[in-house]
Amino acid sequence: MTNNANEPAFPVVMPGDEKKGWEAVCIPGLTKREYFAAMAMQSIISGPNFNGNSEQDVAILSTRHADALLLELEKTAQ
Repeated sequence: MTNNANEPAFPVVMPGDEKKGWEAVCIPGLTKREYFAAMAMQSIISGPNFNGNSEQDVAILSTRHADALLLELEKTAQ
């Protein structure tokens, strides 16, 4: 997987103000991998087939889904 997984999902750039001496700031927020994993986790635990897996199992499954999506997106981008 490329570094694309660690790129910000929704970065916010705050412009600077030279008159006030403020520099521009980028607030990265969640990475794409974190965002995709959170969305997968939400779907897993809210689905009708959720059987009360442990938090660890849900976290592992969520990150696997996120990684699979990132790999697939990487393939289609080439």
